[in-house]
Amino acid sequence: MLSSLLKLKKEIDGTRKDLVQCLRDFKTEVEKVNPDFRGWKMQDAFIFLGTVIDQIQKETNHCCDKENEEDPKPPRSWFQNCFETQLEVEICCNEEKKPTTCKNDSSWILSLPIPENSHQGITLEDCLATYTALEKIDSYPCKKCDRNVEGSRQVIISSCPEMLILHLKRFKFQYGSIIENHDKIILPIDDLKVFTSGNDVFTYKLYGIACHYGSFHGGHYFA
Repeated sequence: MLSSLLKLKKEIDGTRKDLVQCLRDFKTEVEKVNPDFRGWKMQDAFIFLGTVIDQIQKETNHCCDKENEEDPKPPRSWFQNCFETQLEVEICCNEEKKPTTCKNDSSWILSLPIPENSHQGITLEDCLATYTALEKIDSYPCKKCDRNVEGSRQVIISSCPEMLILHLKRFKFQYGSIIENHDKIILPIDDLKVFTSGNDVFTYKLYGIACHYGSFHGGHYFA
């Protein structure tokens, strides 16, 4: 898939004489990984991007594995440095008053919940704050207490990539149906600041936006 994507990029930047064929070749590679994209039915752009990123990561990892066969802890690939956000997930027991479970995780795309609307408007920073806020857990099996207890869960950003991909979770299940949140989100153009657990600050400039117009059952994407 990576080679077909590079050919497509080269064609877009060049004469574009074979652009249609390059697009078809790239779509064929996506179809091999995820058969849901066969044909021309409506599909989700978020799932499409996730499919492409996952496959390219596997291909770049395969190359890195060959280069570092004897290294017990091989270095991160260039693709991981570009797109992978490092996370920590902490689960805290209310009775212990401290994290009882902590695991490392990672994500290519951060799916951000949209907070409740306010008179001041919603910013992208508000969505990030909601993503990393404490989340109440009514019942979970605590190994230290040896029973189900109330607690909290929190996602902490430990390291940011060079290019940060964010996804706004506009669709949600409510009252027996799936509805779309149309609240306006205020996006910073060149000064989105993301703070990590190590007190590092990453500043990003807006590069592009993919928008959906329509409903859960149909619509169009534009950029």
